[in-house]
Amino acid sequence: MKKEIAEETCLQLIRINAQLDRQLAKIQGACSDEEFRILRRGFGRVMGFLLTDILNVIYAEHPQLVPRQLGGSYEVDTEAILGDIDPGASNKTVPADAAKGPPRG
Repeated sequence: MKKEIAEETCLQLIRINAQLDRQLAKIQGACSDEEFRILRRGFGRVMGFLLTDILNVIYAEHPQLVPRQLGGSYEVDTEAILGDIDPGASNKTVPADAAKGPPRG
């Protein structure tokens, strides 16, 4: 895989993992301990899969992309990648056209 595509893919997956992590934090206070335990396990499987079956494959080919948080030298610009993930986004007003969604029928 070309380095540019590998880097873009890694950054997208880091972003997805952060979104899952934040969503799980929201879920924790909205369900029973047992339900949260089940959901946390499912989230963990998804996040683990992204690392072991996708990211690690890319890191093996492009070790220069391994982030510092995982023992590598790549500096992830967390502000650029994670800065627009807003936990309160569901409370924001969206344009009327965007709120409609796709046509039903």
